[in-house]
Amino acid sequence: MDNVTVGNFNHTDCPFSPLGSYIIVRMHTVEEKTLQGLYVPNTKDTGVCKAIVSKTNAGRWVLDGTKQVPSAVQPGDIVYFFKQNAFEIPHTGFFLVPEEILLCKGV
Repeated sequence: MDNVTVGNFNHTDCPFSPLGSYIIVRMHTVEEKTLQGLYVPNTKDTGVCKAIVSKTNAGRWVLDGTKQVPSAVQPGDIVYFFKQNAFEIPHTGFFLVPEEILLCKGV
């Protein structure tokens, strides 16, 4: 897997590998700037989140177990999903997200 670097952060530095139909993402943080010039981080716990894919699974197996379907996203892709459906990996900044709940892939 190639290293994917966005800005100064290497998104494949995650020490975990997802199993099943899960992917590992890092939230794309956007800070808002007030009129006074202060930066306010986005602290919403619900709603649609934007994240950058760090690692993907090898693919998922169809129900009869005879064929593996490759993942629809690749490391470095930007994805959108509801945060309440993601699982935070404690003390890492990474989230484990089921691929089935992705709303869309974007830029």
